[in-house]
Amino acid sequence: MSYWQLALWIGVPFLISKARAYFKKGPGRPTRPWSKWDTYSSLFLGLVGLIQLALCTRRQPNFLGELSVHPEAPSFVVRNNFRAYMYRQYPTWREGSPNTELTLPPEQSRVSDLEKLYDSLKSADQRKSYLRYGHDAHTQCSWCSDPKDYLAFVMPSVMSSYAFMLGCLGVGTLTWRKALWRTYGTIAIAIIFLVELYMISLHEPTFVDKNGVSSSLFNGCFVMRHVAFAALALMAAAINKKDEWTDEDLLKDILAKNQVMYNRSQAYRLARAATLGDTGMRRKFMEYYKEREAVNDAVNRDLEYKEMREKALQSYDLEKLMEDAQHLSGQIVQSAIDEGLIERIDVTQAPPDISPAATSLPNGTTTVVREEPAVRSTRDK
Repeated sequence: MSYWQLALWIGVPFLISKARAYFKKGPGRPTRPWSKWDTYSSLFLGLVGLIQLALCTRRQPNFLGELSVHPEAPSFVVRNNFRAYMYRQYPTWREGSPNTELTLPPEQSRVSDLEKLYDSLKSADQRKSYLRYGHDAHTQCSWCSDPKDYLAFVMPSVMSSYAFMLGCLGVGTLTWRKALWRTYGTIAIAIIFLVELYMISLHEPTFVDKNGVSSSLFNGCFVMRHVAFAALALMAAAINKKDEWTDEDLLKDILAKNQVMYNRSQAYRLARAATLGDTGMRRKFMEYYKEREAVNDAVNRDLEYKEMREKALQSYDLEKLMEDAQHLSGQIVQSAIDEGLIERIDVTQAPPDISPAATSLPNGTTTVVREEPAVRSTRDK
């Protein structure tokens, strides 16, 4: 299977689903407001991306590259280039001398480390190991003797950078707008780690650049890793989840609003029962609704009101509104059934019946109110 066939096999179903979603658009949904935590999350991820870019520019040591030698060059070429490099960097240096003229202790230590490194890089296998596992593994590891030891020495520093990026990604994706990057970012970091591990431990690269000079594989992996981390952090900072509410979010919002409406209706029934339990309050209650009914009846009979009402109704497509409402409600309920959310709604328990005819008072007694006959409308008279 070629790369084109693999790309088509993966990409065509994705494009078909996107095209179907584009042409099959449902009713518009409300957008969520942008919160301060979304801003903080984007700024934090952007800062992480800039830090990773700054790490890419940090120069990594490559002693063989500074000597301008091929990893498989003869020993005398490496020796001559090393002597020229030392005479250029330290004019008072003499091969085999104790370097007493170098008065500064840091320079003495540096010269001693370079001489030890040169002694360890005389063989071609050691040069390849140096380019594979980096400068620190061959200068700081005192117990390393084979490739497994060098790999064990460099893995903690490599894993610490991955752990740092995973932690930053976890903190930066706490908001719902960045939640998708928690999954995508973890998968991307795992892929980057596997690729780097393959390049360091399994792959047999050419340790030279286009000029035939030794090129450090470890330094190249270092740059590649931090460039990938920077790209991932900047993409997570710039790309957010869609502002549209999901079906689950809409269902939760509808349930919360229905709960509020139910609580208000219960409070209204309690207030009505308390009002009708008192003779004076009951009389005022009846008078108030008689006045409201008379006013409403007068407004409904007004010709100007009727004309304005008909014009207002003509500006709306009632059939289209009803179809959209049915489509939206059906989609929400079906999604709730498919995802199992509807099972969490207890529809078997009926709400408590708070009737005006029998209402419990706070002191534990029960007040029975005789229902008055309904007030006839002035329209029926």
